[in-house]
Amino acid sequence: MTEATGSLRIGIDARKLVDFGIGTYLWNLIEELGRIDKRNTYLLYHQHSAPAELPKASRRQWIWDGTPKYSLQEQLTLPWHGWHDKLDLLHCPHWVMPLLPTCPTVVTIHDLIHLALPRRRSTLEQSYARFMIGHAVRRARRIVTVSEFSRQDLIERAGARPEQVVVIPI
Repeated sequence: MTEATGSLRIGIDARKLVDFGIGTYLWNLIEELGRIDKRNTYLLYHQHSAPAELPKASRRQWIWDGTPKYSLQEQLTLPWHGWHDKLDLLHCPHWVMPLLPTCPTVVTIHDLIHLALPRRRSTLEQSYARFMIGHAVRRARRIVTVSEFSRQDLIERAGARPEQVVVIPI
Protein backbone atom coordinates (compact mmCIF):
# COMPACT_ATOMS: atom_id res chain seq x y z
CA MET A 1 0.00 0.00 0.00
CA THR A 2 1.22 3.44 -0.85
CA GLU A 3 1.24 5.12 2.54
CA ALA A 4 1.00 8.67 1.21
CA THR A 5 -2.23 7.98 -0.67
CA GLY A 6 -3.57 4.91 1.13
CA SER A 7 -4.03 3.29 -2.27
CA LEU A 8 -3.38 -0.32 -3.21
CA ARG A 9 -1.56 -1.82 -6.19
CA ILE A 10 -3.90 -4.52 -7.46
CA GLY A 11 -2.93 -6.93 -10.22
CA ILE A 12 -5.55 -8.65 -12.33
CA ASP A 13 -4.74 -11.68 -14.48
CA ALA A 14 -6.57 -10.47 -17.60
CA ARG A 15 -5.12 -13.04 -20.00
CA LYS A 16 -8.60 -14.52 -20.57
CA LEU A 17 -10.08 -11.15 -21.54
CA VAL A 18 -11.04 -12.29 -25.04
CA ASP A 19 -12.42 -15.69 -23.95
CA PHE A 20 -16.14 -16.27 -23.67
CA GLY A 21 -17.67 -16.35 -20.19
CA ILE A 22 -14.69 -15.43 -18.06
CA GLY A 23 -13.68 -12.84 -20.66
CA THR A 24 -17.07 -11.14 -20.33
CA TYR A 25 -16.73 -11.24 -16.55
CA LEU A 26 -13.25 -9.69 -16.76
CA TRP A 27 -14.32 -7.05 -19.27
CA ASN A 28 -17.16 -5.89 -17.02
CA LEU A 29 -15.06 -6.09 -13.85
CA ILE A 30 -12.28 -3.94 -15.31
CA GLU A 31 -14.72 -1.44 -16.78
CA GLU A 32 -16.69 -1.11 -13.53
CA LEU A 33 -13.58 -0.84 -11.33
CA GLY A 34 -12.37 1.99 -13.59
CA ARG A 35 -15.69 3.73 -13.07
CA ILE A 36 -16.09 3.36 -9.31
CA ASP A 37 -12.53 3.21 -7.95
CA LYS A 38 -10.43 6.35 -8.38
CA ARG A 39 -8.03 5.53 -5.55
CA ASN A 40 -6.31 2.20 -6.26
CA THR A 41 -3.91 1.37 -9.09
CA TYR A 42 -4.72 -1.62 -11.32
CA LEU A 43 -2.09 -3.53 -13.25
CA LEU A 44 -3.80 -5.63 -15.91
CA TYR A 45 -1.77 -8.54 -17.28
CA HIS A 46 -2.99 -9.37 -20.78
CA GLN A 47 -2.00 -11.33 -23.90
CA HIS A 48 -3.43 -9.03 -26.54
CA SER A 49 -3.34 -5.36 -27.35
CA ALA A 50 -5.04 -3.32 -24.65
CA PRO A 51 -8.65 -3.08 -25.79
CA ALA A 52 -9.26 0.43 -27.10
CA GLU A 53 -12.94 0.21 -26.15
CA LEU A 54 -12.19 0.19 -22.44
CA PRO A 55 -12.01 3.65 -20.92
CA LYS A 56 -8.53 4.91 -20.24
CA ALA A 57 -7.90 5.73 -16.60
CA SER A 58 -4.89 7.22 -14.90
CA ARG A 59 -4.81 4.37 -12.39
CA ARG A 60 -5.02 1.52 -14.91
CA GLN A 61 -1.93 0.09 -16.55
CA TRP A 62 -2.03 -2.61 -19.24
CA ILE A 63 1.00 -4.92 -19.04
CA TRP A 64 1.60 -7.42 -21.81
CA ASP A 65 2.15 -11.00 -20.62
CA GLY A 66 2.30 -13.65 -23.32
CA THR A 67 2.40 -16.50 -20.82
CA PRO A 68 0.21 -19.37 -22.06
CA LYS A 69 -2.87 -20.06 -19.96
CA TYR A 70 -2.83 -23.34 -18.01
CA SER A 71 0.95 -23.61 -18.28
CA LEU A 72 3.87 -24.22 -15.97
CA GLN A 73 5.22 -20.85 -17.10
CA GLU A 74 2.27 -19.00 -15.51
CA GLN A 75 3.32 -20.49 -12.18
CA LEU A 76 6.50 -18.44 -12.55
CA THR A 77 5.26 -15.24 -14.18
CA LEU A 78 2.25 -14.52 -11.96
CA PRO A 79 4.29 -14.67 -8.72
CA TRP A 80 7.03 -12.66 -10.47
CA HIS A 81 4.49 -9.93 -11.27
CA GLY A 82 3.38 -9.92 -7.63
CA TRP A 83 6.95 -9.40 -6.46
CA HIS A 84 8.31 -7.21 -9.28
CA ASP A 85 5.29 -4.92 -9.46
CA LYS A 86 4.98 -4.72 -5.66
CA LEU A 87 1.35 -5.84 -5.72
CA ASP A 88 -0.73 -5.57 -2.59
CA LEU A 89 -3.24 -8.01 -4.07
CA LEU A 90 -3.52 -10.28 -7.11
CA HIS A 91 -6.94 -11.20 -8.51
CA CYS A 92 -7.13 -14.38 -10.55
CA PRO A 93 -10.54 -14.43 -12.29
CA HIS A 94 -10.48 -18.17 -12.78
CA TRP A 95 -9.54 -21.05 -10.50
CA VAL A 96 -5.88 -20.96 -11.55
CA MET A 97 -3.69 -19.06 -9.10
CA PRO A 98 0.04 -19.20 -8.30
CA LEU A 99 1.15 -22.23 -6.36
CA LEU A 100 3.60 -19.99 -4.50
CA PRO A 101 1.95 -16.57 -4.38
CA THR A 102 4.12 -13.56 -3.55
CA CYS A 103 1.19 -11.42 -2.41
CA PRO A 104 -2.33 -11.99 -1.06
CA THR A 105 -4.53 -13.51 -3.77
CA VAL A 106 -8.25 -13.42 -4.46
CA VAL A 107 -9.59 -16.00 -6.88
CA THR A 108 -12.93 -16.14 -8.66
CA ILE A 109 -14.47 -19.59 -9.04
CA HIS A 110 -17.64 -19.26 -11.06
CA ASP A 111 -18.72 -22.87 -10.59
CA LEU A 112 -17.40 -26.39 -10.12
CA ILE A 113 -18.44 -27.74 -13.52
CA HIS A 114 -14.99 -29.31 -13.95
CA LEU A 115 -15.64 -31.43 -10.88
CA ALA A 116 -19.37 -31.95 -11.36
CA LEU A 117 -19.13 -33.22 -14.96
CA PRO A 118 -15.78 -35.04 -15.12
CA ARG A 119 -16.77 -37.17 -18.12
CA ARG A 120 -16.64 -34.09 -20.34
CA ARG A 121 -12.94 -33.62 -19.55
CA SER A 122 -9.84 -35.71 -20.18
CA THR A 123 -8.28 -37.37 -17.16
CA LEU A 124 -5.42 -34.85 -17.27
CA GLU A 125 -7.80 -31.85 -17.45
CA GLN A 126 -9.92 -33.24 -14.63
CA SER A 127 -6.87 -33.90 -12.42
CA TYR A 128 -5.46 -30.44 -13.12
CA ALA A 129 -8.78 -28.76 -12.32
CA ARG A 130 -9.23 -30.76 -9.11
CA PHE A 131 -5.68 -29.94 -7.99
CA MET A 132 -5.83 -26.21 -8.83
CA ILE A 133 -9.31 -25.69 -7.36
CA GLY A 134 -8.18 -27.44 -4.18
CA HIS A 135 -5.07 -25.27 -4.07
CA ALA A 136 -7.14 -22.11 -4.56
CA VAL A 137 -9.49 -23.12 -1.76
CA ARG A 138 -6.53 -23.69 0.58
CA ARG A 139 -4.43 -20.63 -0.34
CA ALA A 140 -6.67 -17.79 -1.59
CA ARG A 141 -7.46 -15.07 0.92
CA ARG A 142 -10.95 -14.83 -0.54
CA ILE A 143 -12.92 -16.70 -3.15
CA VAL A 144 -15.43 -14.74 -5.19
CA THR A 145 -18.28 -16.67 -6.75
CA VAL A 146 -21.39 -15.61 -8.64
CA SER A 147 -24.25 -17.35 -6.83
CA GLU A 148 -25.30 -18.77 -3.49
CA PHE A 149 -25.52 -22.20 -5.17
CA SER A 150 -21.86 -21.99 -6.23
CA ARG A 151 -20.91 -20.78 -2.75
CA GLN A 152 -22.55 -23.80 -1.13
CA ASP A 153 -20.97 -26.10 -3.72
CA LEU A 154 -17.53 -24.65 -2.94
CA ILE A 155 -18.08 -25.23 0.77
CA GLU A 156 -19.54 -28.74 0.45
CA ARG A 157 -17.66 -30.19 -2.53
CA ALA A 158 -14.33 -28.31 -2.40
CA GLY A 159 -13.99 -27.71 1.34
CA ALA A 160 -13.93 -23.91 1.29
CA ARG A 161 -14.45 -22.13 4.60
CA PRO A 162 -17.81 -20.30 4.66
CA GLU A 163 -16.19 -16.98 5.68
CA GLN A 164 -13.72 -17.29 2.79
CA VAL A 165 -16.37 -17.33 0.02
CA VAL A 166 -18.07 -14.10 -1.05
CA VAL A 167 -20.99 -14.01 -3.49
CA ILE A 168 -20.91 -11.16 -6.00
CA PRO A 169 -23.69 -11.78 -8.54
CA ILE A 170 -23.00 -10.84 -12.14
